[in-house]
This record gives sequence, structure tokens and C-alpha cells, in this order.
Amino acid sequence: MAVKGLTASQLADEIDVHVQTIYNITASKRPISSNVAIKLSKYFGGTAEQWLTETILVDSDGDSLVPLQDKGGRTEGQVVELSDTPLFAGLSENPTGILVDREIDAALKRPQLGLAIAPYNRDQVEPASYDLTIGLIITRGFEALNHREWQILLKAEHGDPLDPDEADRLPRIRTAAKAAQFTRSHSLERLGSAVLMAREIVSFDKLFMADVGSITHNAMRGLLVSHGFQIDPGYAGPIFVTALNIGTGPLTLAGGEKLVSLAIRKLAHAPDKSYRDAVDRKVLWIGRELDRQLKGLFTVKALGGGKVKATSGYGATLVDVGQEEVLNKAVGAILDDLEQPRIEVSPLVIAAVRDAIEAVTVEWDDVDALARRFQVAAKRALDDAKRHFRQRGDRQTLLDTLERLGIDPLEAVLKLLQN
Repeated sequence: MAVKGLTASQLADEIDVHVQTIYNITASKRPISSNVAIKLSKYFGGTAEQWLTETILVDSDGDSLVPLQDKGGRTEGQVVELSDTPLFAGLSENPTGILVDREIDAALKRPQLGLAIAPYNRDQVEPASYDLTIGLIITRGFEALNHREWQILLKAEHGDPLDPDEADRLPRIRTAAKAAQFTRSHSLERLGSAVLMAREIVSFDKLFMADVGSITHNAMRGLLVSHGFQIDPGYAGPIFVTALNIGTGPLTLAGGEKLVSLAIRKLAHAPDKSYRDAVDRKVLWIGRELDRQLKGLFTVKALGGGKVKATSGYGATLVDVGQEEVLNKAVGAILDDLEQPRIEVSPLVIAAVRDAIEAVTVEWDDVDALARRFQVAAKRALDDAKRHFRQRGDRQTLLDTLERLGIDPLEAVLKLLQN
């Protein structure tokens, strides 16, 4: 309100609440309700969860917003001063401002601001950027794992702690990773290429994005790094790039070396769309992942007469087509059978469906979208799913969320694919 020069009455009109509601909040007489938190997040930015769990104060210069650490309740108001130049000072006049070193350091030490890079190393902070380093070098079979699986494998290879869900999935991931070839150091031949996975995992709130740039040292030695144009607002996960050696001889790549540089921008307003909000994109990904999981149940053998038979614990299909088409037909037949309630579904198929759903992570905002998609009217189930988010973090698997919402995973997959 101070930054925008708003009175309580003006803010109440802007977000369509009673003026007394604003007075009660600013006087610490009432907490911010869920409904008001949503309206504040849309007007000022940030997520509704942040407005529910943080106290936002104005620093001594009166020009920058400084969220204080959440201590399980409301924090007593106080004036804080971070440096000679306030954190994010002037960004109201420069809405696409790039964070400088002290702002990057301050933001990464305060996860509640909505920006996280883990593991964080102060030595990787540059004057107006943050350098990512090489974590894994994937020379073959990058498609053997999805991004989430590579992330878990990266943590395991570097000895990072795994949560219980990740630890349960790790044996299956290591089995699938046998189709790939990865290492933490590698000699890349001239004109050879590899997929490089950054050691750091990033998480951006809707108010942050980053431009991705090459490291000068890599360019000088002949390593051409191909990457996306930017990291979108709301993205959370690993960073991959493709590296090509265009130098005069072999190049040695090693874990810990600088990979790419991120110029981090703070936006003036949260966009209407973000990477996290793309539930439909996740649905399409579920379809591809389910198809891959189900095909993994089959072994294809060529038989006499030009026919191909696909067999599994679920059943067998005999058709006069190529191998890829017979797999597609077999998977299609299973999905058709799943739609019939009289069919007893094989445990193998159930396991494949659950693996496909478990490989997808959802965000806080996705819970409401999923509830609307599946027409979940039970407020208790929705509240339980959101309460679980607060306990476990801001991301969890789609399987866990569906079960919290009381939705059968098999029925969910069929409805998602049909839609």
C-alpha cells in the first residue's frame, strides 16, 4: 500500500472487500483469510500461500517490500534495513529489473521470497547473475528418464538427502537408467555432443524469470552450449543444456565447472499464465508417460507369416503389422478395457498407471484446477490436500494429490486422456 500510495479505502475498492477488513489486517487485529489472500496475490503478486504465511514490511527507505521469516504466526512489526541500498529498491520504477549480487544473495537466503536455487553457493553469485555448474554429463540415453527421475538420480549421485518418496523410487530409476550412459567427468571429442545437467535445481515463483546465457570461458575453449531462451515464471526443476565441442581437439568436462549463467529478473506483476499453471500440459505429458510405461510391459517377437505378437502378463495381441504399431494397438486395447467396469485389471497395468501418475509433480495452484476438472465438491477433501501441501512442501506427486482428493488413479487417467 505504501509503495503504491494506496489508502485502506482505495485498496478495499481495488480488491472488492470491505474497508474494515483492510483496517483489521494492517492493525494486526485479524489474520489474512484465504479469500483475501487470493485477492491480494492477484493484485500485488506472489502466491496466496505466501500472503497466508508471511508478514510484509516496508524498509526504512519506504520503497522496498521485505518479507520477514515466518515463525509459525504473525511477526511483530519492525523497520529493517538490509544494506545501503534497499533490497529490490527501485523495481517499482523498473519492473523488469535484473537482480544484482546483493539482491540475489538476499533472495536466495529467503525462500519465502519465491526464488530458490539448491544447492546455493555464494561464490557462484556474479555482479548481476548466478552461475550454474555441471552436475551430470549424459552421453547416451537421455530419454531413458524423465526430468523428475533425472533430478532424483542427480541427488543420489551427489549424496544429497532424498525424501521417502524419492528413496522408494530410486531402485526403479536406477534400473531404467541402465539404458543411459552418464558420468560426472568426460572427455568430449571434437564435434562430439552431450546433454549436461546442472548441479543446481531451480524454483521460480511467478514474479521471477531468468535469461540464460553462456559462460565466456566455455565459448573461448570451443564448447558451444545450446539452451532455452529463458526460464519461465513459475518453473521448478532441473536445467538441461546440449553441449557441442567445436574446438580443435578433445575437451574435458568435469562436475563443478561453470555451465551457464542466469540473469534473474523480478517482475512487477505476476503473469496470468505461468509454467506451473499449465495443468493441460501436464495432462498431455501423463498420456505420453503412460504410453511409455504400458509399452514397457510388453516384449515383441516376430512370428511366421509376417505377423507380430505382443505378449505380457495382461494378455496377448496378434496382428499383421509392424512392431511399433502392435505396441500401440496393445496399449490402446488395454485402455479400452480399463473403460469397462466388468474387466479385472491386471496388477501390472495398475502399477504402470500409478508409476505414470507418480512421475508428475503438481503445485499448490494445481490442486484447485484438479478439483474443478474432476468436479470434487467435498471441501474436506480439498482442505486435506492443501494441508498436506503445507506439511510436505510446495510440490508433491499427482498420485498423492489425487488420493488426497479421493479420486481413483485409474479413473483419473482415463478421464484425463479422454479430455
